[in-house]
Amino acid sequence: MIAAAFLVILILLVITVAVAGGLRRMVRDESDVESRLRAPDARTLAYAVPNGVDPGDLRAALALGGFTGVLATTGTRQCLLVQCGDADRARVRQVIENAHEPAYDGSELDLHPVVFEDER
Repeated sequence: MIAAAFLVILILLVITVAVAGGLRRMVRDESDVESRLRAPDARTLAYAVPNGVDPGDLRAALALGGFTGVLATTGTRQCLLVQCGDADRARVRQVIENAHEPAYDGSELDLHPVVFEDER
């Protein structure tokens, strides 16, 4: 009986350490991506996320499109910093435009036209 309790406690301890290690690795990876995208020589686009749009959904759509992005704040606006070269600008625009974001009332939000911060 004591051996069974000890085994359960040991298994729970191993699971806790594994989950903590996985979360730590995920946070470090995210920190590395953010520092790489915020570097002065990084080739990035900034897209101001419209009010009412979840930036996580746009970031997930960009990840599915093969782009790395991170959420940043510019002034009072939330922006997505997306790593891409000038040749991929049109593809990033298309990925953001095709990301379907439901509004609070269930209708689709219109994300057209996508205008990057350097185009304003």
